[in-house]
Amino acid sequence: MNANIELALWIAHPVLELVLVAIMLRRGLHRTFPVFFAYTAFEVVDFLILFPIYRSGGIMPYFYAYWLSAAISLAIGFKVIHEIFLDVLRPYPNLKDLGTLLFKWAALVMFLVAMVVTTLDVDRSKTTRLAELRLQSKNMAMTWLDMLLSVTLRPMARFTRL
Repeated sequence: MNANIELALWIAHPVLELVLVAIMLRRGLHRTFPVFFAYTAFEVVDFLILFPIYRSGGIMPYFYAYWLSAAISLAIGFKVIHEIFLDVLRPYPNLKDLGTLLFKWAALVMFLVAMVVTTLDVDRSKTTRLAELRLQSKNMAMTWLDMLLSVTLRPMARFTRL
């Protein structure tokens, strides 16, 4: 890949997130969605930490910093989905507690399924630890997407009679 394009892609992402943080602060949305605001701010700080490590050429420091930040980002991402879930259920206070309990159990079950799939899918004689981490990352991203779709599409389908 062209070095200029790679640099532009590295920098565009946090710049757009920084604009989003500024818009949220200006409109007071950081009070309405504090976890999403924290997630977006974390992604900007994450860039400020990871980018210099990447540019310095240290492979192992970048490797560990990246996977640590990916784990933190994933955890905050689940809290963002939970925040959306609570916002969707705001008109129904009786369902909020039950929904939170079900959300936590569903997240745990999906996490365990991702772990089992990763364990069963990896042939340890042919893969490296990095390949295992990539597969685990993909499985967790699918879990994250499933939680997001569960929170948003199922309530919309019920109200729009799809």
